[in-house]
Amino acid sequence: MQPPYDTGDFDLVVQVSEREFNDQLAAMYAGSDSILPTQVRQTFSMLGNEGEVNFLFDTPWVHLGTDPQHRQAVARYDWKVSDAALNVESTEQISLFLPFSEAFVDIGNNVDAADVDGCVMVQHSVETWTPDGDSDTREIGLSFTDEEVERVEVGFTPETVTRLEDANPLLPALLRGVLQDEVETMLIDDVERIALSPEPFEVAEDDDPLTPAGVEPLLLRTGERALAFALPTRSATTGDVDAVGGPNTSAGSPVAILFDSETLLGDVIRPEIAAGMDASVDAFERPCRLTGSVDLDTSGAAELDDLNLNSLRARIHDGHIRIDGSFDGDGSAKGFPFTVDGDFRIRVYLELNDEGEFDVRVESEDPDVDVDFPAWVYVVAGGLGLITGGIAGAAVGATLVLVAETVADAVADSIGGEVLAEQLGAVGDVSVPLGPAAEGFELTEVDLTEGALALGGRPVTDAGIPVAARAIDQTLPSGTTVDLDTGDTYTGSEPAGVDVAWGQGTDGVGIYARSGADIAPLGGQSFRTLTVVDVEQADFEGSPYGSMLPASFVPVRPAAWFPVGSSLTFAVRTSEHRFTKCEVFRLPNGRLELDYVTYDRPMPGVDVLVESAITEREQVAEGTDRWVGASCAGSFRYDGSRYGGGVRTESHANEYTIDDVAQSVTATAEPTRLATPIRSIAWTLDGTSVSGSGTITIDSDHEVEYAVDGNEITLETALGEDLNVVAEATIVDDRGVAAAGDEYISLDGMIKEGGRSQADIEQIAETLKECGRMRRRPPIRRPGVRPDPLPPWAGVDGVGGDVVLPEAIEHETVEEASLGDTLEQSFAGASRLDALGHGTEQIEQALRRGRERRG
Repeated sequence: MQPPYDTGDFDLVVQVSEREFNDQLAAMYAGSDSILPTQVRQTFSMLGNEGEVNFLFDTPWVHLGTDPQHRQAVARYDWKVSDAALNVESTEQISLFLPFSEAFVDIGNNVDAADVDGCVMVQHSVETWTPDGDSDTREIGLSFTDEEVERVEVGFTPETVTRLEDANPLLPALLRGVLQDEVETMLIDDVERIALSPEPFEVAEDDDPLTPAGVEPLLLRTGERALAFALPTRSATTGDVDAVGGPNTSAGSPVAILFDSETLLGDVIRPEIAAGMDASVDAFERPCRLTGSVDLDTSGAAELDDLNLNSLRARIHDGHIRIDGSFDGDGSAKGFPFTVDGDFRIRVYLELNDEGEFDVRVESEDPDVDVDFPAWVYVVAGGLGLITGGIAGAAVGATLVLVAETVADAVADSIGGEVLAEQLGAVGDVSVPLGPAAEGFELTEVDLTEGALALGGRPVTDAGIPVAARAIDQTLPSGTTVDLDTGDTYTGSEPAGVDVAWGQGTDGVGIYARSGADIAPLGGQSFRTLTVVDVEQADFEGSPYGSMLPASFVPVRPAAWFPVGSSLTFAVRTSEHRFTKCEVFRLPNGRLELDYVTYDRPMPGVDVLVESAITEREQVAEGTDRWVGASCAGSFRYDGSRYGGGVRTESHANEYTIDDVAQSVTATAEPTRLATPIRSIAWTLDGTSVSGSGTITIDSDHEVEYAVDGNEITLETALGEDLNVVAEATIVDDRGVAAAGDEYISLDGMIKEGGRSQADIEQIAETLKECGRMRRRPPIRRPGVRPDPLPPWAGVDGVGGDVVLPEAIEHETVEEASLGDTLEQSFAGASRLDALGHGTEQIEQALRRGRERRG
């Protein structure tokens, strides 16, 4: 984190860095859990022709600064407005960017434009609202419920503008207007609100230091930009948003939580100190100063009769909490009465342990303590030396122990216990916004200053950016090609789908793009800190090196293991439209050292969903299944050994019926990230194309009726016929992008109900495996001692000495878990024994033989 920490007199300030917000948005998008629609499709009219636009959005991202045009990811687009006109118009506005690529425009009369690349910019104010029906919670984000979007702009890449103008000079301006109107309508009618917190957070005016009474969002726009939330936790708090400092976030701690020092002392530590002394919190004025005298509980100190705390003050000093105080009291040590008074100073340090948890370390300075005895004590004790060496030492020790336990333990409990530390573990407990995907908070650093307790950390999220392929320290000889989508490498060949090649090419030695992939250099950016947003927003179209990076651009290191040296970072848009970050350097022998990460993303696809229903049934058999089940007897420890355990057998029986059935199956093809309307859908069954309705032969021995209706296919089976077939659907969208999906359908034409279930079969195998861990060893026989298993009523899991049991108790003999040689195999279930001719009787005999052999 980056001090100083200034809370503006708010009790709590939460800062979330711009990069962290974008990481969470990217993870949600990659996990198909985007808070924004992924597609806009709209018709338009131009010169009497009806046209249509179809935009598929890429990863959304936000910019929290005032001048987004200074970012390369914004400057690469032609916005048709000046740079200054892109500045935000108020201190509350943020810029939300919705980039799109591979968009499709159909102008009519067989004229279209494909691969349209651009971006939509939405500028809107961050605000707070109360969710419907829940007045005790708040949400923070962008709200469009007032039927207004403050600003929408559309930019295209220069290459896209050229293609659109070639189709029609009026087309770029027309599309800007169409897309602006459609995005504004989408945000107002469909999205309505974009929450920047994962769920509504609780507010309450109960002075709980971790439950805000309200929230004021503000933007910190210098250095590491961050969105901050100023939170009063007391109704009496009057903060100043203009006085909030920061941002204090860093790469290692993208979230900073600042507890105002007065809040920490007055609302976290002060109540615990009062509770530890069994005193009213009103006995201490804020932030933490004792205003009267408090009697401490001396019942645990034999030498003390009374001990009074006369003063106490806690404050933050030089990176720790310093507590000063004074006391007086009386008691008796070794039978001699005394009075005591003195001053004390306790220091409390807050640190993080290896598990990322609060570690509270308490130190005490040498106290200034005076002990006074009546005059007769000196005479009886035989001199001052005996008093200072023994009696006074006991009095001082008892006093300091009681003071330390009362004061220091209360401070440690307030910070290291459930009051603060444990409640920082989940967003549900700490009612603060940490980003749209956050579900918890992981501490990474702690810094205590006179202004605030600063907690740095990372949000804990379930969302994560999936990785399609990656490699570290991969050495590529000249002539090597790499498929960055799969991670496969090839030497001396270029199969379809490879993305980059290293070696000699038409323009000399270099890194060449293959299979329609694109390359974009990233300058001096760090490979480690590059995010998927950075890579997606690389200038693929504007780069003069989109198809080849010359070898002269790649730095040389003396060896692959050499720890110091330059490298080149670049981005690749792969042949399958994923995005890859790469880092390379050359070796003196001409080989290339490559590190890369290919981020997965929602890809066009098809899910085939299957539902079935029985249309006819006819009973063909009935009967009763009989089988042996098993359970484990308990075991116990005795004299360093374990006794007991083994198998108990149980007989079971259940009636069953067997029916022949006819079934109807409906498979539905659901497209994902394909542009609507769908151009075509084709179905195959086991690789054979089908359309309309008819019959098809399955497994070369029986026919199945089918009927195709768009994205659905229905199959009808005859009575008693099985169905085992792969149904595959291939969908082509209006851009010409094709995707396929399949599902293996397996249905039995005969159904058994009742009888012995698969769970019954698996239960035996699991039981035998469990019982096999409890081997019985021969007991040591002693007179009057029966080392048999303890009966259930004993309630003891193991004993450490001789156990004499009442003679009236009957003890059953417990077998060893092994079933003997006949069944000493990997027992997959009684069905296998049935197949081998080993039925219920044979299993019981095997168990009996095992008992007899072991006595």
